[in-house]
Order: sequence, then structure tokens, then C-alpha cells
Amino acid sequence: MKNKFFLPLLLISLITMQIWFLYVAFHYEYYGVELKRNSQHEWRISSFQSESIRLKLGLQVGDMIVKVNDNDPDKNALFKKWAMLTQLDTITVSRNGFEFQVPLIDKAQSSFDYISLFGEILCFFISFLIFLKIPNSRSARFLSLVFLITGTIFMCIAPSARSDSMAKVMISSLLIILPLVFLHFLILFFKEKNAIQLPSRFLYYLYSIAVVTFIVRLSYLTPLDTYSLYLIDYFFVLLFFLFGLLLNIGMFLYVYFKYRRDNSSIQAIIKIVWFALFISCSPLVFLSFYPILLNDRPLLEPLYTGFFIIFFPISFSYLIVTKQLYDINLILRRILYTTLLSLFQALL
Repeated sequence: MKNKFFLPLLLISLITMQIWFLYVAFHYEYYGVELKRNSQHEWRISSFQSESIRLKLGLQVGDMIVKVNDNDPDKNALFKKWAMLTQLDTITVSRNGFEFQVPLIDKAQSSFDYISLFGEILCFFISFLIFLKIPNSRSARFLSLVFLITGTIFMCIAPSARSDSMAKVMISSLLIILPLVFLHFLILFFKEKNAIQLPSRFLYYLYSIAVVTFIVRLSYLTPLDTYSLYLIDYFFVLLFFLFGLLLNIGMFLYVYFKYRRDNSSIQAIIKIVWFALFISCSPLVFLSFYPILLNDRPLLEPLYTGFFIIFFPISFSYLIVTKQLYDINLILRRILYTTLLSLFQALL
């Protein structure tokens, strides 16, 4: 009964978000121009994500934005919240005492929009495959949720880059909860497959933190000036994600070294998942998150390093197909056998 109402509600929510996010992604241009508000409440360009964008717009680091759509920047809610040049028609720039207007009307589509769409489709497919084909495993439910969350993160990338407030709320909240759900999956998986008992009570405290921060983050959907809160939250999300990642690594190391001599299958699975985790997360962590925390600037933007996450669902697809994680083929054979047996009995 619970699933009867939950699944349709989930599908309706995902479809609704998908329609809106696709509209935002393909209706508004992404320029990759970052701004900061200084102590004099001046909005100045702090960086460009590519030199081609800078040349295309004719802007420079240090340029002051004095008007957006011919109005005060602080009167534009999205600009004031996210400090990004998006969902705008024109900006007025002041440089060395001279003011000039820059039109923002080019609608060229970024390649990462299509890459994120591919990652989303792949993750959703794996999520629903696991959910439908392995209905009686609690760990499989959590693994399905991991891919559902990852797919939703991919869904949010393009609209978040275009200052969509809902996408900002979703992507920040899901980045916090993703490593926790994956850790929860690992605990349940090792318990189901090898009767390995691992502590899990602490996860509920971490889930509580995720819920509280999500509630606070809902203020992004209001007209309030949340720019300062967003800057704090941005670093909090990075730190919490890295903390969750370290918890997963610690769990892997603990299980591997404690049980590697007792179970060779566990050893093989951990090696593959460990490799997938490293390939998927190391570019994001070492080229984006750590440099941001240390120097306030990434070596490579998270928009690009984040796409390495696609390797993670691909590796899990391999584990599932090769029956090292869940034997879906066995389940399908059982379904076929039960169906044929029922038909045979009906004929008799």
C-alpha cells in the first residue's frame, strides 16, 4: 500500500522537475561568469570559467556590474542570490569610470547539458532496474536510491548553473545525503551477503543534519537575500560531502582488512567498487573541492570534474551484469519458472 502511493508520487515529482529543469537549461544561456559582492556592496566579476566566454562578452576580471536589465542589481532576486550572469537580457558594466552595456542574448547550448542528461538517464535506468528486479533486498533498495539521487543530481546540474533556486536547493541537499545513503547501502549489503555486522546508528544523526540543512536551504526559494547564507552553505556542502566520502573509504578499509582472508568474493567486490569510487570522485575531490576549500578557486570547475561520476554507475552495471553484486538473471529465471509452473497447473 505504501509503494502504491509513493511510486506514482515520486514519478510525478521527477517528471515535473524534469520538465521545468529542461526548460531552464534550454531556454537560458550559461556564461560561467562568477561575481562577488565586496564590502562596498559592489558586484564585481571575480573569474571566468573559460577565456572564450571572456572574449565573447568583452568583459574583464574586476569589472563592476552596475545594472542588470537596466535596473539595480540588488533589485534582481536571482542575481542577488547567486551572483551569476544568467536569466538576464543585458548588463551595464563600469570599467575605469566608463559604462557600457553588454547584451546577453546568445543561446548557444553548452556541451555539459547533454552530458548531464546522459548521466541522468543512465542513473535512472539502473535505479529502476534494481528497484524492479530485486524487490526483496533492503540493500538493493538503498542502492537503487543511490542511483536515483545521483540521477537527480545530474538533472539539477544544468538548471543550477543557470541560477534556478529549486535546482540549487536540490543539488546541495542531495550532495550531502548521497554519501550517507551509499554508506547505508554498504552496511546493509555486507550484512545480507556475508552476515557482517557494521554500526549504523550514527547514520541517523547524520541524516538529521541533512534534513535540518535542507529546511534552512528552503529559504533560497523566498525573496530574501540569501547570498551570504549561500556562501557558507557552499563550503558546508563541500566539507560534508568529503566527510561522507571519508566515512565510505573508512568502511571499505575496515571490511577489506578484517574479512579479506575469510571471503574472496567480498575482496573482489571491494576492489572493483574502490577503483570505481576513486576514478569517479578523485577528479571532483582533488581538482575541484579541495582547491576551493584551500584557495577559494578550483583547478577545474566542478561542472566538468563532476561528470567523472558517470563512471560509478557504469562500474556497478558491470558488477550487476557479471552477477557479482546481485544475480538479476537468477531472479528472472525464477520469475519465468514460476510463470510456466502456474500456466502448467492452470492447464491441468
